[in-house]
Amino acid sequence: MASTLRLILPLMAASFCCPSLAAQDARELIERNLQAKGGLEKLRSTTSRRFSGSIFLSSGQQGELEILQSRPRRIRLGLTLGGASSLRGYDGQDAWRFEPVLLGGSGAPERLPEREARDFIESADFDGPLVDFLLKGHRIELVGRGALDGADAFKLKITRASGLTEHLYLDARTFLERKAIYSRFDERLGREIETEQIFSDYREVEGLTFAHSIETRVQGQVAYRMVFTRIELNPTIEEKEFQRPAHPR
Repeated sequence: MASTLRLILPLMAASFCCPSLAAQDARELIERNLQAKGGLEKLRSTTSRRFSGSIFLSSGQQGELEILQSRPRRIRLGLTLGGASSLRGYDGQDAWRFEPVLLGGSGAPERLPEREARDFIESADFDGPLVDFLLKGHRIELVGRGALDGADAFKLKITRASGLTEHLYLDARTFLERKAIYSRFDERLGREIETEQIFSDYREVEGLTFAHSIETRVQGQVAYRMVFTRIELNPTIEEKEFQRPAHPR
């Protein structure tokens, strides 16, 4: 349970080459991606989001999932499984977790370990790494184009200002994300693990396009799938929702 929540943050089977890509450079692809999502102006007009749905584990278990986000860098992840709930949050300063003993946690709200907090804070960026990437200090390169799960896709390499790197694959027809691959530190295992996310079932919500299904694979094996049944834009979310609770909920 705890490891599943940790991986929600937020292995190539295809072969990519690096031919001459004509006018297709990284900036052009980013512009097309943002336009496909609804346009930069519409994206910036959104100040908060709530994702509600279900999570299906590879073990066969099913749980409830809620993700809250607010500008500029606030996030809270909530997961209920087997009648027990876990929370992780970042209020812009404090990255924390509450994982009950029943689910392998300490049973009390506590600060996230340093390396895990670094990864979690990266996921709190409301717009993601593509929007205003130069202002954020990120570097994005187009490194290839090729077949990905039977479709044509562009491969971008993202080097964040923090030094973390990931690869993002954009569908060559829709310019929407198809897959992301990155490595993050797993406290339980004590090492970096490679994580792959596959995005599908894109649908429009109030003029913006979101993936309603995200499958996560760890070290090449399916770990879980998130299915969002409701996505709300600009809901009222109180600041305290992102803050570390004083007592277990």
